[in-house]
Amino acid sequence: MLNLSIFQVINIIFTFSALLLSIFSFIRSYKTQAKFLKLEEVHAELSRKQLEQITVNENNKGKAKLSISIISGHIVLSNNGEAKANNIQLEFSKDEDNKLFGGELDKLFDLTLNPNGKFKLLGAYGNKGVSAIISVKVRWKNHDGSNGEFQEALYL
Repeated sequence: MLNLSIFQVINIIFTFSALLLSIFSFIRSYKTQAKFLKLEEVHAELSRKQLEQITVNENNKGKAKLSISIISGHIVLSNNGEAKANNIQLEFSKDEDNKLFGGELDKLFDLTLNPNGKFKLLGAYGNKGVSAIISVKVRWKNHDGSNGEFQEALYL
C-alpha cells in the first residue's frame, strides 16, 4: 500500500482541485468565445445590410419614385422620391382597362411631378365591366436624366 503523508494527500487534493477548476474555466471561456463569435457574425451581417441601404439611398438620390393607386374611381400618381419626375407615360396591359376620361393621358406629357406630389387622372374605375385587376406600366424621366419604370397590378 501507498504510504503517503498528510502533506502529500493535501497536495494531491489541491492539484486535483486546480485541474478541475482549469477544465471548468476552459469550458466556460469556450462557450463565451462561441457566443462572441456568433455576435460578431450578427454584427457583420447588420453592417453589410446598412452598407447596402446606404448604397441604395445614394443611388436613389436625384431620382423620383412613383407609385400608382386607384382612389374613388380615379388613378392617382404619387412621387415619393427625392427628385422631380418628367415625361410620365402610363401604359395599360389591356386597352379595355383604360377607363380614364378622354384626354386624361395627354395631361401627363407636360406634367412635372414634384417630390411628395400627387396627380389625379379622372377615370371610371370601380364600375361594373372593369376587370378586378389592372396591370399598369409607368415610365418617367428623372431629374438627373435617367429613366425610371415600374409595373404595378392595381386591384379594384
